[in-house]
Amino acid sequence: MMVSEAKLRMAEEIRQLLLGARTVGLADITGYESAIIKRIRRQLLGKASTKFIKKRVFLKVLEQLKDKYPGIEKLAAHLGSQNMLIVSQQDPFSLIQLLEETKVCTYVKPGQPAPKDIEIPAGPTPFRPGPILTELKKLGLKTRVDKGVIVISEPAVVVRAGEPVPESVASLLQKLNIKPVEVKLELRAAYYEGMIIPREILLKTRSAWLEDVRRAIEQAKLLALGVRLPTALTVRELVFFACQQARLLAAGAKYICKETLPALLAQALRTAEYIRSKLQA
Repeated sequence: MMVSEAKLRMAEEIRQLLLGARTVGLADITGYESAIIKRIRRQLLGKASTKFIKKRVFLKVLEQLKDKYPGIEKLAAHLGSQNMLIVSQQDPFSLIQLLEETKVCTYVKPGQPAPKDIEIPAGPTPFRPGPILTELKKLGLKTRVDKGVIVISEPAVVVRAGEPVPESVASLLQKLNIKPVEVKLELRAAYYEGMIIPREILLKTRSAWLEDVRRAIEQAKLLALGVRLPTALTVRELVFFACQQARLLAAGAKYICKETLPALLAQALRTAEYIRSKLQA
């Protein structure tokens, strides 16, 4: 069966992208509007390379490169219905941050669940007094007229997170140019230095990773101290502990040295004072 020239060209383009990448990411773009995708891709220019891919073509390229990049073929398990390849010279977590920075805001559609509490802020609107006042009041908005335009007196939440957005609210938000929906490319997985990093790990914040590392170091240090293992982190405590033990042992054996002399003299003075008090009794 002959392979079309377009598929061969796509395979070679994918191959070249993978060969030059430090991080290879997969994003499922099912349901994304083409205009939104274009806006995001424009923002990524010069920072990351993107390409729409066909499953079968991508799988063949992965098979060809699995010897050069061990484990890369496991990306196949993370393919969605419609996929975009995102490659970068950054590490996966920096790439996630980049995708966060290139998100775009858009209008909410009627019937769409609100992604968060949707609030209409206080301030002037583009509306002149008229039937629109009734519509605003139905939504619970407090209004007044100032300098010939309707002003919203107090901010108000018109739809709670998760609730379907009524058509009247969706229409009003567009008129007010309020775009509550944030759209960004989200990685399903990334290949980096021989590892497949799944989405749930990629979504952890840098601060969460740093906290995990700090906690792991602390636990390792406690374990090393418990088994008296000298390391750069434990040697000071171990030397201090050893000195304390040696000092106690020497004092118990009445061994005179610079470290034990003050304690032994103090003990001798207490003993002498005790004997003197008994003799005087």
